Amino acid sequence: MIFDYFDKVAESVEFLIALGSIMGFL
Repeated sequence: MIFDYFDKVAESVEFLIALGSIMGFL
């Protein structure tokens, strides 16, 4: 369960980083 939660958090972090870099380019 903990690993499942960590996996979701990692996905969210990656998404936020990608979104941030896209916003940075704009």
